[in-house]
Amino acid sequence: MKSKLVICALVASMVLATGCTDQNNATPTEENTEKKFIGNKDRFISDTEEVAGPEQINNSHEETEETIADSKIVVDGTEIDYTSDIDEVKEKLGKPETEEIGNTVEFYTYKNGKLLIDVYNDGSNRNITGVEVSTDEIETNRGIKVGDTKEAVIEKYGEPDAVEQLDDNHRYEYYIGNTFVLFITDAEDKNVESFCVSNLDKTKASQNM
Repeated sequence: MKSKLVICALVASMVLATGCTDQNNATPTEENTEKKFIGNKDRFISDTEEVAGPEQINNSHEETEETIADSKIVVDGTEIDYTSDIDEVKEKLGKPETEEIGNTVEFYTYKNGKLLIDVYNDGSNRNITGVEVSTDEIETNRGIKVGDTKEAVIEKYGEPDAVEQLDDNHRYEYYIGNTFVLFITDAEDKNVESFCVSNLDKTKASQNM
């Protein structure tokens, strides 16, 4: 559980050119990474090349009142702002199935482990830094859920800021204001297998501790 959210956070800050791990915990290697583009479809890189930070990406998803809502997911019809304090989320979703609490980082699960929540505790606030979803019971605020097609993702979110193609999945990365959204599709690049959403500001803050 923990490794999935940590890797998602690393992608969000562009420290590593990886994404949320899939169920097989695949990571890019020279053998299974075929290509990746950053910013536009003409900019391909290898998995060993240094990746630009989000401020260097040709990002067309500027932050607006509409895109600010991307900090929300919908769980059982209830809208959850994943950047809020974890106690507010517990009030809406109830007691987590599992909890792992460290000095500055906390992890919680719901939905039989298919909703993972990463929390950064700075001593005064316990804000969520990101979530990972691998169930069709939860959708993004734009209506995308596990099982939806790649075309549906692009229809709702536009062309991605970066794409990574591996042997067993494809990863579509979006930077929307200070929100990072990652969709992972299956080996055939047809349907969404999981997605994660991270707050870039809180992710960077937690990594600087």
